[in-house]
Amino acid sequence: LYKLQETILALSEQPGWRPIGFEAKFGIKGEPLLSIELDGEQALVRGVVDRIDCNDSGGLRVIDYKTGGAHMDKKDLLKGYRLQLPIYALAARDALQLGDPVDGFYWKIMAADASPLKLAKFSSTEGSGVEGAIRVTRQHLQRIVSGIRAAQFQPKKPDGGCPGYCPAAQWCWRFEAAR
Repeated sequence: LYKLQETILALSEQPGWRPIGFEAKFGIKGEPLLSIELDGEQALVRGVVDRIDCNDSGGLRVIDYKTGGAHMDKKDLLKGYRLQLPIYALAARDALQLGDPVDGFYWKIMAADASPLKLAKFSSTEGSGVEGAIRVTRQHLQRIVSGIRAAQFQPKKPDGGCPGYCPAAQWCWRFEAAR
């Protein structure tokens, strides 16, 4: 209970932002689906954004709560492991039509702190800020959808090894315990 109080206080102390949505659904219970154009076709996505905040200028910030703290930095987005934030930014803008996202991060509940990955500070060869993160995400989604259409589902061990909780640990020929 103390950790939850601590995390709520830490989030409330961030100046200039006020919550406008909690558990904002898209593509669920009659809410519009998020449609993402990928190389001439539409990928339809549904989900729930944990929290959407608004600043005094009308800019949006998406927050995804996490109880753990691993795999939440820029490289995880660049590698395609963490695509939620840019998808949630697109959902807030396009499906929910709440306005333009200007930031987003994972919120580590147990640490009462934001993740190192912040969409406003994101930069790569594809661009910077929220739009740069969205472009990177579109590329990963295109790769994923193309792989699904071609029935390519080869397992690949994650950098640093596989998590022990993986349900395929007993039979996967690529399983390698995390170091």
